[in-house]
Parts: sequence; C-alpha cells; structure tokens
Amino acid sequence: MNNRRSLLSGISVNRPVTVTVCLIALLVMGAVAYSRIAVKMMPAGFNPPFLWLSVRYPGSNATPQEVEQEITRPLEERLRTIKGIERIRTYTDRRGVGAPLRFRQDADMALAYNQLRDQLDRLKPDLPDEVRDGIFVWKYNDEDRPIMWFGAALDSTIVDVYHFLETHVQRPLERIEGVATVELWGTDPKEVMIEIDREQLMARGVNVYEMVQRLRNDNFALKSGYVNEGTKKFYVRSLARYRSLEEIGNIPIDSREGGVRLREVADVVYDVPARSWYQRIDGQPASSVGIKAESGADNAGHVIADCSA
Repeated sequence: MNNRRSLLSGISVNRPVTVTVCLIALLVMGAVAYSRIAVKMMPAGFNPPFLWLSVRYPGSNATPQEVEQEITRPLEERLRTIKGIERIRTYTDRRGVGAPLRFRQDADMALAYNQLRDQLDRLKPDLPDEVRDGIFVWKYNDEDRPIMWFGAALDSTIVDVYHFLETHVQRPLERIEGVATVELWGTDPKEVMIEIDREQLMARGVNVYEMVQRLRNDNFALKSGYVNEGTKKFYVRSLARYRSLEEIGNIPIDSREGGVRLREVADVVYDVPARSWYQRIDGQPASSVGIKAESGADNAGHVIADCSA
C-alpha cells in the first residue's frame, strides 16, 4: 500500500502535465455524457411483479353486490390458477371491478401476462354481454407513464370543453417532436344518449331488450362483396348510419299498442355523460393533460421543455 501511494504521488509530482491532461479529458467526457444521456424515471429492464386488471360494466344499474356475484367471484376463481401469483385484491362497485395482482419476485411477468389473457378469454362467455369488451390488463411499462402533467381551468362560457382542449391543446402538443400521445382527463366528448322513460315503457308495453337490439341492428357498416366491370373491381359496403337526433327519435319500436316512435318512450340527447368525479383548480372546474414521450426518445427533459414553450 505504501509503494502504491508513493507511485501515485510520484506520478502527480513528476508528471504534472500528464495528470492535468487526464483530468481535463475526464471532465470533458463527463460534460458530454451529462448533456447527451437520456433522462428516464426508471432504469432499463425494470419490470416490477405487478399487473392491473380492470373490468368495466358500462351502463349498468346493478348494485355492487350484484357485480360481485356476476363478475368478481368468477374472476377470482380464474385468477387463482395463474402461476406465480402471490396476492389478489379486488375492488367492486357498480361501474365494474378493479384488481391489482402481485406476483412473486422471481415470476416471469411475460408468462404471467399471457396466462392472465388466456384465463380472461376463457371467462368471457360466462360474463354479462356488456362486460366482454370492457376487460383491460395493464402491464408496467416505463414508457407508458406520462412525463408531464398539467391542469387547465377554462372559462365557463366554453360549451364543449373536450373539443376545445382537443383542438387547441392536444393536437398542437402531439405535433411536437418526441411526443407520442397526449391524454385528456376530467372531460369527456359529447355522446348521443337515449334516456329511457320507464313509465312510458311500461304503459306502452315496450320490451327494453328488443328495443336495444333494434337500435343495434339499424346502425351498421358491412362489407357487401365486390362488383366486376370489365377490368375494374368495385368494392361495395352497406352503410346504415343515423345522421341526426330527429332520425333516431323517429325509429319505430314494437309494442303492444302497435307503432311507437322512440321519442315517445325516451329522450334522445347529444351531451356530455354524467360523471361522479370532478377535478378543480382553486375551486374552479378543470381538466388535466398528460403527455407521453415516444418510445426511445433521447431526452425527456428536452420534450418537457418543448411542451412548456
């Protein structure tokens, strides 16, 4: 150890120019690496042993107890068979089921994800029809996390908040280099909603199931083959789309009284769906915007700076 100390100190004293050049080279390399290294929240290869399962039950009037009986319990029976699972927690309300899944630390998460998808596909026939297209599985991916969040409190005179944010905030930000997607939270697009009057349904003898099937069958876009004309081939599509609220309201519905129009048993409106949660900034209604960077973006800091500008 003494010989090593004397050697190092001897080089420093006898060759000051060499030591100075090496020190400057290290400083330059460090400065270049610091300015060009990618900024990320987590190191590459980080794969936590967690999956999140969400089952949405849209338009349901069921109670949480009914959702638990129809969805949660069959779901838990399937989840227990997945290899490597350590803990299952389920949260049930009238809107559906949420289930964070924890696996053993040495579990193969790619295999666990595939097994989960396979079990869900087998379970779908036993679930209500409204649920089958509302099953989502989230696997942790650092690139799926927004790199920037900000809130926007807009003037109350703006009628369609979602359209305003989509036009003036979302689309301009998505054009910035390095931005993958921009998500809007706290606001929803307007939808065509049919609000049924139960008293009118009962009075006119209208079957709700048959009415829903009629609405689904009347609104479609189907491939109808093709037509050959000489050397040309024309593809044909059969379209049946509603073009106005009045057209929807005039749809005939079967009932005991004969011909009944949809507008006589329901209100057809084009509006924002009702929400059970809100976001506020300083007491004012607000929306939040999340920005996600593109996969392999060189520097998240540069993307944030461009978005802030």
